[in-house]
Amino acid sequence: MGGLNAKSGLHDFRRYASRQLSFNDEVRQFHWATPAEVREIVTEAFAVRVFDALSEGAPAVSQHDGVRFV
Repeated sequence: MGGLNAKSGLHDFRRYASRQLSFNDEVRQFHWATPAEVREIVTEAFAVRVFDALSEGAPAVSQHDGVRFV
């Protein structure tokens, strides 16, 4: 089963998009989170990645140990 790429284009997208979604524990736990909730539910190192992705400007570079900034 191939993934999406420039050569496969819209045809493959429609094939993947038409499939029925499956549910598992991770999907059932998904929810949209406010910035305050993000700070409460994930580690500092992951929260900053979320905030960087949502902010405008140049990509940010940070050093962390997987949990906290170092």
